[in-house]
Amino acid sequence: MLVKQFKVAAISQNRGDFGHNQVILLAQDGEAWKVHHIQSNGEWKKDQILSISRAGAGYNWGAIGVECPEEMPKAPKKVIKEIWE
Repeated sequence: MLVKQFKVAAISQNRGDFGHNQVILLAQDGEAWKVHHIQSNGEWKKDQILSISRAGAGYNWGAIGVECPEEMPKAPKKVIKEIWE
């Protein structure tokens, strides 16, 4: 099983009908995801680093309280540098 680190790049201020916040996660290689997270399952902060395990074809999103993961286009180098440095 592989583990990859993602940084919380942005968190929406509004919550959906079910208490979700939209969160953008960004890895150092530019891999980016938009996910829905219920903050009552453990509040995330901007710039927090999350370790997410990968088994087989996908990440184990459920282990960190994520729903509706949506892969985004790879982030440009400028954005990676801004978020990770």
